Amino acid sequence: MRKRGRITAFWQDFQRHHPEYMALEEPQSFYFCANKKDADQCARLVVRKEKQATSPSLWWFGKNNEPLPEIGTLAIVTDWEGQPKAIIRTTRIEIVAFKAITAEYALIEGEGDKKP
Repeated sequence: MRKRGRITAFWQDFQRHHPEYMALEEPQSFYFCANKKDADQCARLVVRKEKQATSPSLWWFGKNNEPLPEIGTLAIVTDWEGQPKAIIRTTRIEIVAFKAITAEYALIEGEGDKKP
């Protein structure tokens, strides 16, 4: 099955199990990071519910002509190869200067910021 077909099938399976989403169109899909190792690791962390936040830059949204996320927005997280792994929902949005990111936030972002 081609990448787009896998994502559509994943979304339709989700809708069958959650009929309250039947009227919604298939959401955007994406992978985290710019390399296979990190993208696959982030997808695993999302599935394990260890990664519950993300921090794209405002610059990225402007450069890519993408709208800022809105509360309630759904997205399908994939691995590097485009295999769908999870459906996420934006529940909170904060615009924070990099130097103001807290240790607590880094922990819920889930990407290696845990103490041993």
